[in-house]
Amino acid sequence: MSTIHSDETAGKSRNACGPDSKQNIPNELGFLAPIIVDDLVRVGRHNDGGYIIPRAALKETEVLLSLGVNEDWSFDADFLRINPKAIVHAYDPTIPDRYFKKQIIKRFIYLCCAKSSFKDCYRSVRLRSSYKRFFNGPARHYEERVHNRIDTVEDATFESMFRRTKSEKSFVKMDIEGSEYRVIDDLVKYSTRVIGIMIEFHDTEPLRAVFCTAVKKLQEHYDIVHIHGNNYAPVGFDGFPEVVEITFLRKGFYGSVTAKRRVLPLEKLDEPNDPKRADYVLRFT
Repeated sequence: MSTIHSDETAGKSRNACGPDSKQNIPNELGFLAPIIVDDLVRVGRHNDGGYIIPRAALKETEVLLSLGVNEDWSFDADFLRINPKAIVHAYDPTIPDRYFKKQIIKRFIYLCCAKSSFKDCYRSVRLRSSYKRFFNGPARHYEERVHNRIDTVEDATFESMFRRTKSEKSFVKMDIEGSEYRVIDDLVKYSTRVIGIMIEFHDTEPLRAVFCTAVKKLQEHYDIVHIHGNNYAPVGFDGFPEVVEITFLRKGFYGSVTAKRRVLPLEKLDEPNDPKRADYVLRFT
């Protein structure tokens, strides 16, 4: 589990790794510049899987809707460590318990064929143990796909998710590999019950119009308080990262804040998703 860092050096940036990552953000994307809030914290593990959110919103949250988990629930665990009164509803159809059992069996078979190591086997056993331990308390895992309609019994919509909780103070973390665009309209319908949102947006170049429309719909109810480029993905034709992590906070949460942050990433908070490469630098003119 990672250490939580506070926003002690807001506005400072790191150097990028190449010319494409240093150019200014196009003027037409200026609406993505985040407002300046001074209580941002990093939640989750180092590098990929950790996200930047406001501490006050985290502390006020009653239910974390964690959409997209895979093999990493460090964000959820850190969230509960800071706010032990919260509960977690995690949604991901790709990791039923049998998935971890199959991984363990596969690793041991590979070990017998000299295609794996004891370290790999031990990791698989520890991962299943961690999963069983974490999702056996205030965190619950639903083996359901986040979708905009119910096609099968394994689908979950925001309507069905909010039927499971009566909370008016939820926080949504969403990393569902491109399906986020399907559910933005439904998410907006529940804006009065959601304090904050962290979404990883994918394919921002080929889906530029869709991406911009989705963000602007959210901005009718929320302010952007942080944005970070995922350096596992390339930058687009205009230097904007094709995958970005954006954190939203309900309008008026901090009163009337208008000052914008012009240069990111933030030192001591942001970390490159791929630790072998430097972070993308975002410069808003």
